Amino acid sequence: MSDSDDDSGAREDPNLWWDLDNSGIADLPPRIQDEDLVVAYSLIGHDCLLESPGATDILSNPPTPYFGVHIRSLELGMVVPLHPFLVRFLHFLGVAPGQLAPAAHMFVAAFVARCEDVGLTPTIDLFFSSFQWRASRFFALLSQRPVSKLFRSGYPRSGKGWKKRWIWVSDPNLPSPLPQWGERVRKCDRVALSPSLKSSIEIWSAGGPHSIGSYLVVPEKLVVEAESNEEE
Repeated sequence: MSDSDDDSGAREDPNLWWDLDNSGIADLPPRIQDEDLVVAYSLIGHDCLLESPGATDILSNPPTPYFGVHIRSLELGMVVPLHPFLVRFLHFLGVAPGQLAPAAHMFVAAFVARCEDVGLTPTIDLFFSSFQWRASRFFALLSQRPVSKLFRSGYPRSGKGWKKRWIWVSDPNLPSPLPQWGERVRKCDRVALSPSLKSSIEIWSAGGPHSIGSYLVVPEKLVVEAESNEEE
């Protein structure tokens, strides 16, 4: 597994992929309030555009040049404009930004921030040395591996109702086109620990476990001593 892996052949192996149930999710109508737009505007970059979805818009079919983003993903640390690693990560999983659950966006953003803090280049292998894919019916979910020492437990919940709180966002600085809405997600097993990866893990996890809030601006009211339940 690596950032440069070509998944075109991998898609032929059904054991590498988990089918997603898009019924009732891909065509979920938006339920946006004025305060949601205020939050979104405060959390995206000045060069990025934001558009409130219409009543008949569906998350899986964004108008050009937009992509769908859940408000809760922004609240939990998703960074717009998108970091190049997040774009590579989405392509690796085979899903659109709106298919990555809010807490998963939080883990990716914290991972990138931690890498920048210790001077490491974020890679797929390094990410999955501490995080793991979780089976889910609708979304691409992630959790911290039980053996990981990076972040303390106590993660924000996504909260009920988050699935309908989404908007259109446009990022003019995307390093490459984003994946379209996917019907399955790549299952991610533990990576092979090469000497260079072991060295990076030692640097990356030094001094842990850390508070995830030290790397992200997460509203205090969202923090609970439990893992997120994304299916609510």
